[in-house]
This record gives sequence, C-alpha cells and structure tokens, in this order.
Amino acid sequence: PVRDVFPPQEMSSLQSDFSRLPPPDPSAGGHPERRLEREAANMDTFHLDQAGKAWREGRLPLVAVYLNGLDLMASSPELEDDRGAKIARDRRLVDHLDFLDREVTALVAQARRDDFIVIEGDPGRGEGSESDRGFLILAGPGIGQEVQASGKLLDVTPTLLRLLGFPLSLEMEGSPLASCFAPGSSLSLPDPPAVASYGKKTPPA
Repeated sequence: PVRDVFPPQEMSSLQSDFSRLPPPDPSAGGHPERRLEREAANMDTFHLDQAGKAWREGRLPLVAVYLNGLDLMASSPELEDDRGAKIARDRRLVDHLDFLDREVTALVAQARRDDFIVIEGDPGRGEGSESDRGFLILAGPGIGQEVQASGKLLDVTPTLLRLLGFPLSLEMEGSPLASCFAPGSSLSLPDPPAVASYGKKTPPA
C-alpha cells in the first residue's frame, strides 16, 4: 500500500530495499502459519535494517522502529481444540522472540555514548485486563543503572519528551518516570519545562 514518507525522497530507497526481501516460500503452500512466520521475519528484518542504516548514517535525530512480526504471527487462525497445534504456534512465537532479542542486541551495539535507547513492549492486542503488563527499557546518558520503576502507559510520552529535550505538555495526564533518571543529571530536574499545549493534530485530508 502507498505510505506517506518524510522526507519524500526516502521512498525510492525504501522501495528498493523492500524489493530485495526474500520471496514467499513455495514449500509453505497449504500452511498459512508458515507463511505468516516467514512474513513476520521478513518484515522485522526489514524494519531493523532500516533503523540500523539510519542510525549508522546519523542523518536523523530520532530513529524509531515498530516491529510488527509478532502481531502478524498472533493473527494466525485460532486453534480451538488442537492442543498440539497450539503448542507448535507458541513455540514459533518464542523462537521469533529469540530472533528479535539477537537482532535488537546487534542494533543496540551500534549506539554511541550519547545515544538514548528506548525499548517498549506492550501486553498485546487482545482483550485488555487489569493484569496486563508492558515494559519500558531505558539506557543512555543520565539514566540510572539497574533501576526498576513502575508506571502507567500515559507516562511513556512524557518520559520520551524528557529524553528528547522537549518540554512537557500540561495537557498530559502522565509524568516522566523520574526515578529512572540519575540524580544530578540534566534529566532529573524537579520542575522540567512545560508548555500549555502542543495543539490539536489535524487529521490528514
């Protein structure tokens, strides 16, 4: 599908790289779960490669990558009564998580000393519940070492704004995860700068 890309001239490079992804595996014929597994690995590899390239070139102040492979794999048809098939599916999900762990580790190894690393994992896209938990991993200058803290989903954006050096918005309900910041660092200001609002986002035409 057509996507908006900024700056627009990046589109041709993305299309060229995307065209070099491995083709569908013909041996997966009647096995939709195997096709999804291959597609998930291809998409996550593509996104990680693009993030790594942008990071190495240093042209962008922020490199963000969304890894949707697990979403693809979890969208496979429900296996209501086939316990063996459910176990096999769960095994594939674990294998994909192992793959992501290796690839993200390799990407993070490219970080410079003044880079911030932020990894977010959500609890999934099923029916929400009070027991759902995600995680946020932070590393970089001014981040405390081996600190654990709890927070809410609404705290993620204010935390990212502090890392990026932008003022907070007084409209936001969340707060930066200040306990993750090293004492005395520029991140741990008692009253970080704030603006009344960043304004309303205009929907695309």
